[in-house]
Amino acid sequence: KAHQEGLTLKQAAVALGYLTGEEFDRHIRPERMVSPQLGE
Repeated sequence: KAHQEGLTLKQAAVALGYLTGEEFDRHIRPERMVSPQLGE
């Protein structure tokens, strides 16, 4: 949906009713997606 409609992932998640904007910000952490996390 995001790619097809030119939306951000946050906009798509909210539009689909998966998360609120606040929930997205709390749970989706891009900095944790770009490097390995040891001990998790």
